[in-house]
Amino acid sequence: LHTREVLPFEVGPPGGVDICVANILVGQLVRPSMVAAIVTNLRVEGKLCLSGIRPGGEVDSLKEAYGEWIEWVDEDYGELAAEDTEGAMESFGFDVGVWARLVG
Repeated sequence: LHTREVLPFEVGPPGGVDICVANILVGQLVRPSMVAAIVTNLRVEGKLCLSGIRPGGEVDSLKEAYGEWIEWVDEDYGELAAEDTEGAMESFGFDVGVWARLVG
């Protein structure tokens, strides 16, 4: 589904899904409509994993946007630079930088 098609309470089964993985740029993830769509389709005690985000300000923005509904698990937070990944685009001359994973 495209992000414009995701509506609160309308994607997952009754009671929500156990896990949601979203590898979407932060601009979409912090939109109130996206926050509502994700948290209302996630069951109580469900897990949310957000990636495709940059460390620092983007992570802080997501923690703030979802903080009312999601308890973040700091020990599951991770960062990875493309240069540390064998076969990554950076090895072909692209500067893809460092990306983060946020779990709650």
